[in-house]
Amino acid sequence: MQKTKKLLSMLLAFVMVLGVAAPVFAAVDEKKDEQGTKKVYVHKMLMTKAQLDAHNVNKEGYDGNQIENLGTFFGEGATEIPGVYFVVEKEFTVPDTSEGAEEGATKKVWKAVTTTGTEAKADLSDALAGLTKEITVGQKTFTALELDTSKLPKGTYRINEVHEKSEYVGKDGKTLTDMKAVPTTITLPLVNKEGVVEEAHVYPKNTEEKPDTNKDFTREFENGKNGRTDQEKSDAKAEPHNVGDVIDYTVTTKVPAKTKWKTAFWDDKMTEGLTFVKREDVKGKAEGDKLYNKGLTVKYDGKEMNKEWYELDETENGFKLKLTDTGLKEIAKATEEKTIRIDYHATLNEKAVVAIPESNDVTFHYGNNEDHGNTPVPNKPNDNGELTITKDWDTGVAKQNVEFTLYNAQTGKKVEAKDVETVDGYEFENPVTITAGETMTYTWKGLNKNIEYKVVETYIDGHSVEYGKTTEAGGLTAKNYKDNNPKPINPNEPKVVTYGAKFVKTDTEGKRLPGAEFVVKKTITTDDGEKEVFLTGKAADRTEYNKAQSAFEQAIKDYNALEADKQTEAERAKIQKLEKARDDAWNATLKDMTTWADSKDAEDVLKLTSNELGQFEIAGLAPGTYTLVEVKAPDTYVDATKAKLEFTFTIGDDGEQTPKEIDFGINDDQAEDNAMRIINKKVDIPQTGGIGTIIFAAVGIALMVSAVVAMKKREAEEI
Repeated sequence: MQKTKKLLSMLLAFVMVLGVAAPVFAAVDEKKDEQGTKKVYVHKMLMTKAQLDAHNVNKEGYDGNQIENLGTFFGEGATEIPGVYFVVEKEFTVPDTSEGAEEGATKKVWKAVTTTGTEAKADLSDALAGLTKEITVGQKTFTALELDTSKLPKGTYRINEVHEKSEYVGKDGKTLTDMKAVPTTITLPLVNKEGVVEEAHVYPKNTEEKPDTNKDFTREFENGKNGRTDQEKSDAKAEPHNVGDVIDYTVTTKVPAKTKWKTAFWDDKMTEGLTFVKREDVKGKAEGDKLYNKGLTVKYDGKEMNKEWYELDETENGFKLKLTDTGLKEIAKATEEKTIRIDYHATLNEKAVVAIPESNDVTFHYGNNEDHGNTPVPNKPNDNGELTITKDWDTGVAKQNVEFTLYNAQTGKKVEAKDVETVDGYEFENPVTITAGETMTYTWKGLNKNIEYKVVETYIDGHSVEYGKTTEAGGLTAKNYKDNNPKPINPNEPKVVTYGAKFVKTDTEGKRLPGAEFVVKKTITTDDGEKEVFLTGKAADRTEYNKAQSAFEQAIKDYNALEADKQTEAERAKIQKLEKARDDAWNATLKDMTTWADSKDAEDVLKLTSNELGQFEIAGLAPGTYTLVEVKAPDTYVDATKAKLEFTFTIGDDGEQTPKEIDFGINDDQAEDNAMRIINKKVDIPQTGGIGTIIFAAVGIALMVSAVVAMKKREAEEI
């Protein structure tokens, strides 16, 4: 009994001791349940494509601690990069409410770690996301995102990139593409064979690549070709065409594998001598029509692109084609390089200026941020030859000095002082720098008001530019937005051009004759042999040209009305300036120079008529050999219906006209000859008078010589 009591006393004491010690053991067990990884450093590694392909994410030597020699571990040249944005997400189990799910079913989802808005509630810490940046810990400096994980409970997390918030932009327009360990999945606490890693380092990896964009005539993409190089297009002459020709263009963009863009779009702007062929222009066209089935088409990897992948905005001056979020997600799935191909068309129209190239400029915009940029917009100066650029900034974007360069939009060449007229008190500059201030404008002067120009802003890192026109003549705008996209790709574009020929109708003595009418003939080869055809067409709007021609003609009349002592060099210089303005305004004669009739008597055959100065001209033709057929002679001259009056002329591949025997304008200096002389013989002596004192030197001399000869002859007869 005594022994039993003693045993019970010992058990009671043990229980009492155990009761006191239990909270201690509980505390120890609870501490064991805490996760011990206090910090996680996220290093964004940039590697070459070859290094990334060869890298094993389970490579030996990595145990969760910092890697001392990045070059040895990842490959020579591999480096940490700043400016990449990450978000920490936790795995949660939530009810599965999807169609077909069984009652009570659950699924796993990832949600960002925050204190509000998710199932994470207040037991998770705030702001576990941000940009990689330079960090110094002790004696070590590295580039990483420092995450405080001390308050996070045990569990599975992933560290994911957010491209649209990232500020990283690679060199030469490269963006982050293929990746490994992205997103990076971790389990807290991080444990290696030595135990818990209190300060862990993780290394999501990327390579970077740049898309390749090219634009050329469609035929340059046939048979496996990818268009000519920028240098080849720059060296090539503009391709000659008739007004009315439809020009086929192709743009290709090679998209690297696993490309994750927030934005991607192509923006095309055409000079006014080209008219973009919109889809609605060809909708419902009958088969056989030259524009049949020639609207814009888009292909991805050789197949027609799903229309839900892109948005298309078309105007007469070009288009904007933008990938939608759906399209961007689809191209991000590609595990190898893919090609996006855009085929479209433009018509060379009546606004094309003879011997001045016409072009359409395409720019490809892409990157991790939404982009407001577009292609520089062509515009003509005002009537004074002035073009003004006005600089604007989006709300919150800091103003800074900006450099602008002026280009001839039709040739693509930078405008130089030799290309502009001298203006008193003004010194031409290009490029120019506009100093940051409340009003940021600059005006170029002395420009040709019949040519389109474009202004290009020198690229500013972290900005996109939206170009536009003002409602007033001769005004351009450029507005800057903040983003972190690469500089847009602007490939050289192919150019087209049209040519023409000039003629002067005279008699045998050089007197210029009005009222003669001509049609244009050429010989073509058909299945049945050679055939003569005659040019047809509809008259184009030549308002500016006609105004310039009228001013030129009036100036000659005014000059001829002056007394001899007032017909000075200065007065002749004024006329020469008006002649140049008239020549600069010379645009196409017809809207369509591609159709020909079988007979010169056809209703729509084009007729050219010599004016008061004997001048007439044809514009909008491609190189070739043509024949002028006179169908109506000036009064009192050989009847064209009774005499075969035909005159052959040639337009060379370089636009040069042959022959050129007389000056079209006011100088009869042989060095200035730029027109073909069409001579008529008189039926009898015309009763009409001359054309005043006339400014054409050689014609005047010829008339005076004729008068002297006649007077001498009369004197001899009287004797």
